Amino acid sequence: MAVYSQWNLRLPYPTHPVSGRRIAPADALAEDTVSHARNVQQLSRSSARAPAPPETSPYVLVYGGSTACGAIALQMIRKSGFIPVCTCSPHNFAMVKELGAEEAFDYHSPTCGDDIRRYTSDTLAYTFDCITDLGSMRICYTAMGRAGGQYMGLDPIPLRGHTRRNIKPDYVLIYTMFGKEVQSPRPFGRPARPKDRAFAEGWYRSTQVLVDTPGEVRPHPLDPSSDDLEGVVKGLDRMRKGDISGVKLVYELTR
Repeated sequence: MAVYSQWNLRLPYPTHPVSGRRIAPADALAEDTVSHARNVQQLSRSSARAPAPPETSPYVLVYGGSTACGAIALQMIRKSGFIPVCTCSPHNFAMVKELGAEEAFDYHSPTCGDDIRRYTSDTLAYTFDCITDLGSMRICYTAMGRAGGQYMGLDPIPLRGHTRRNIKPDYVLIYTMFGKEVQSPRPFGRPARPKDRAFAEGWYRSTQVLVDTPGEVRPHPLDPSSDDLEGVVKGLDRMRKGDISGVKLVYELTR
């Protein structure tokens, strides 16, 4: 869910403006979803330094491939020369495959992790978990090959879910990209990380070309509403009921 407003936040480093290009508010919000790809920065930095030819590329599992972050991750992983596979609900299989997933698996299935492990021939070494709870972590750990690898979440890792020593778990806190101390309670607070800022600068410069080129990156499907802030409350209730799948809720502020 996101709220688009007329005020833009200035990034703390130079960006590349797009001359002569006007973007409607809703479209701008959809395209801004590309910035969610920075959530794979830790995975990219550690495992995707140089794209490999498709025939020799390792698999990357995206748990939650039909989420806004997952949908963008699928595209960026594919463009990096890797082979994405993902989990999602069956009614979103066609969508995630159009976005680049080689195969999709139903996370409701009790054999989901084993099915992924067989499909990737016991070689899966990288997972990107867009849900990050005990259930999703269990499937990711089951899916990863016997040699282990790296697990990346979007929230603090449930320690009870870390059941394999040969898997290195971590999670992304995107605020470190600003190069300043994150003054938040544990486990979010952390000192400034200049390397994260340097990586973010390079990441934004390289991905801006994709954002500016029509058709290169598909934004997430939108479910727009003009109900203002009242609609946000309704949207939160829909999310609590599990009524949102494969779309991004958008609420444009009119007053």
